[in-house]
Amino acid sequence: MPALKFDTLSYVKQLTSAGVEPQVAEIHAMTMANAFGLYIDNVVTTDYLDSTLDKRFPDFVLRM
Repeated sequence: MPALKFDTLSYVKQLTSAGVEPQVAEIHAMTMANAFGLYIDNVVTTDYLDSTLDKRFPDFVLRM
Protein backbone atom coordinates (compact mmCIF):
# COMPACT_ATOMS: atom_id res chain seq x y z
CA MET A 1 0.00 0.00 0.00
CA PRO A 2 1.83 3.13 -1.18
CA ALA A 3 2.02 5.96 1.29
CA LEU A 4 2.70 8.48 -1.44
CA LYS A 5 1.28 8.96 -4.89
CA PHE A 6 3.20 10.84 -7.56
CA ASP A 7 0.95 12.21 -10.32
CA THR A 8 3.16 12.11 -13.41
CA LEU A 9 0.55 13.67 -15.70
CA SER A 10 0.10 16.67 -13.42
CA TYR A 11 3.88 16.99 -13.11
CA VAL A 12 4.30 16.96 -16.90
CA LYS A 13 1.59 19.62 -17.25
CA GLN A 14 3.32 21.82 -14.66
CA LEU A 15 6.66 21.50 -16.40
CA THR A 16 5.28 22.17 -19.87
CA SER A 17 3.32 25.19 -18.64
CA ALA A 18 6.62 26.53 -17.28
CA GLY A 19 8.19 26.20 -20.72
CA VAL A 20 9.83 22.77 -20.60
CA GLU A 21 9.53 20.80 -23.82
CA PRO A 22 6.92 18.01 -23.53
CA GLN A 23 9.38 15.21 -24.32
CA VAL A 24 11.82 16.43 -21.66
CA ALA A 25 8.98 16.86 -19.15
CA GLU A 26 7.80 13.28 -19.76
CA ILE A 27 11.28 11.84 -19.29
CA HIS A 28 11.77 13.86 -16.12
CA ALA A 29 8.40 12.71 -14.73
CA MET A 30 9.24 9.05 -15.43
CA THR A 31 12.62 9.47 -13.75
CA MET A 32 11.05 11.07 -10.69
CA ALA A 33 8.42 8.32 -10.47
CA ASN A 34 11.14 5.66 -10.61
CA ALA A 35 13.17 7.44 -7.95
CA PHE A 36 10.17 7.69 -5.61
CA GLY A 37 9.40 4.02 -6.26
CA LEU A 38 12.81 3.01 -4.95
CA TYR A 39 12.09 4.56 -1.57
CA ILE A 40 8.35 3.99 -1.14
CA ASP A 41 8.87 0.39 -0.01
CA ASN A 42 11.08 1.61 2.83
CA VAL A 43 8.65 4.16 4.25
CA VAL A 44 7.49 3.33 7.76
CA THR A 45 3.96 4.51 8.41
CA THR A 46 2.54 5.19 11.85
CA ASP A 47 0.02 2.37 11.33
CA TYR A 48 2.83 -0.12 10.68
CA LEU A 49 4.85 1.15 13.61
CA ASP A 50 1.87 1.04 15.98
CA SER A 51 0.91 -2.49 14.96
CA THR A 52 4.50 -3.71 15.30
CA LEU A 53 4.94 -2.15 18.71
CA ASP A 54 1.54 -3.37 19.89
CA LYS A 55 2.54 -6.94 19.01
CA ARG A 56 5.92 -6.74 20.74
CA PHE A 57 4.93 -4.79 23.85
CA PRO A 58 3.29 -7.71 25.74
CA ASP A 59 6.44 -9.81 25.31
CA PHE A 60 8.55 -6.97 26.63
CA VAL A 61 6.29 -6.54 29.67
CA LEU A 62 6.50 -10.26 30.45
CA ARG A 63 10.30 -10.13 30.38
CA MET A 64 10.37 -7.19 32.76
